[in-house]
Amino acid sequence: RRNNWLCAVVCDGPSWGLAVADASTGEFRVTQRLGSDGLHQELLQLEAAEVLLPAGPEGADAKPGWCPAALLVTPVARTPFQAPEAEATLRQRYGLASLAGLGLVELPLALRAAGGLVAYLDGTTGAQVPLDLPTSWYAGDRLVLDAATRRNLE
Repeated sequence: RRNNWLCAVVCDGPSWGLAVADASTGEFRVTQRLGSDGLHQELLQLEAAEVLLPAGPEGADAKPGWCPAALLVTPVARTPFQAPEAEATLRQRYGLASLAGLGLVELPLALRAAGGLVAYLDGTTGAQVPLDLPTSWYAGDRLVLDAATRRNLE
């Protein structure tokens, strides 16, 4: 069985933060890196179903160049992706006084992506979707297989 990942991305120049969640399993992970090539590859590896992006200025919601062609992009309100709101969302969700123990303080873009993703899920379902505490991973910790190799392994 493969995960059905909902992703949220926050970019700041060449740096990016990524949060991924599977509402059916409760798995919730975050990462942060430098360079859009890594983001494109990570989204391909995850076989993400949808990516949430903070909405840009009017008419600026075109699919970013780092986004795989087949991936559905959903622009959403910017506010939940701002640092104070994202941190408050996560602290309230998990009943925490601080996010320091989760390692998110050192990953500010990933923290913003995670807060935006949780706010989106809760807002669209009308209830708190059960999610594990977010865990961080280093994007690139896995063996990368191209599409042809993956097909042949199946």
